[in-house]
Amino acid sequence: MNYRAKYKQLVAEAHKRGLRVSHVKDRATRDFVGMNPQAAKAFGFKMRSNTIMIDKNLNLRDKCLTLNHELIEVDLMKRGMKYWPAHKRALRLEKKL
Repeated sequence: MNYRAKYKQLVAEAHKRGLRVSHVKDRATRDFVGMNPQAAKAFGFKMRSNTIMIDKNLNLRDKCLTLNHELIEVDLMKRGMKYWPAHKRALRLEKKL
């Protein structure tokens, strides 16, 4: 499977979870490459509660890794995990794309 197909699959997974994927300039994510609503809340950022923002300047491989990371992270945080433990676990798991 190529990165374009995988990214489409990840966006579809986000939609199944009730999340929308938005491609934004990096300043919208405060220089992070991606931001999910749970992480934004932990940082005190205001953003829609059903949106994952991805830096639009990333290549497809990095968009795949980032969206996969954000999906893992938001899921862990919804289950009660704090940002940093969820972020560290998502970093480990994101590579199993």
